[in-house]
Parts: sequence; structure tokens; C-alpha cells
Amino acid sequence: MTDYLDGFQYVNHRLNFFPHGEGFVDVKGTNAEGYNYFYVYNYTDHLGNTRATYGFDPDTRTVKTLEENQNKCCPFQNILMKYDLKG
Repeated sequence: MTDYLDGFQYVNHRLNFFPHGEGFVDVKGTNAEGYNYFYVYNYTDHLGNTRATYGFDPDTRTVKTLEENQNKCCPFQNILMKYDLKG
């Protein structure tokens, strides 16, 4: 069962994630002290489209790219490249 409350998402009555200004916080299970929080950031273009999502990997202690949008120009780039637009 999934519940939503002011941007916070709960799955089976446990906090799953919540948003922050530059992305969201992924909540992984609980340990003896409580929740483990992993901050995930979105890299956006000038139109607000998310181009990459990255966060800190606690295992390797490095920044890791979680997802990357391969469309460099626009959503229709692959379609436009098929046509000769020079006239």
C-alpha cells in the first residue's frame, strides 16, 4: 500500500522518499538508529528538464550517476536528424 502526504511517499507505512529543492531524498530501510537517507540530485537544463540524476554512493564514497538522459538537444532530435533541413 502506498500513501502520499505533502510530497512524502510511504510504502507499507514506512517512509520511502521525499523531495527537496534540487531532487529527492531516497530512504533506505532502517537500522538501529533509524532511517538511512541518501540525497539524490537532478541536473536540469534551462527548460527544467532533468538531464542527469546523481548522488553519493556510501560504498565507494564517490559521486555516482544514477540516470542520464541521452537526448542532447530535444525529444525530437532522432526524428529531426532523418530530414535534410538545409532546404
